[in-house]
Amino acid sequence: MQAIELISLRLHNSKDGPLVESTLEKIILLQSVGKTPPVHFELFQNPVIPNDWLVLVQRSAGCATVDKSIPAASLAESFRPLGRTHHAVWVSVQSRTQTPVAQGG
Repeated sequence: MQAIELISLRLHNSKDGPLVESTLEKIILLQSVGKTPPVHFELFQNPVIPNDWLVLVQRSAGCATVDKSIPAASLAESFRPLGRTHHAVWVSVQSRTQTPVAQGG
């Protein structure tokens, strides 16, 4: 099972975009000195609605828990004063309709 976390943020003010980036940078720095398993953050912004942001949080390999990671939970909490946030964990499922990817050769 692979798990990812998604944090969505709708800013109260679109001019707060730089605060989103600086808040994420602070969490990344804090994570580097912490004792929790590292996670990778990727930041996205809606090209049509500048108030809408999304953070994809990828966990380290082998992390099979469905609990929210400490760095991601801290980030979501830090975003709350800036706007409406939603933080969720998503897990992969094996679908019967999935087809295997062909190997080159």
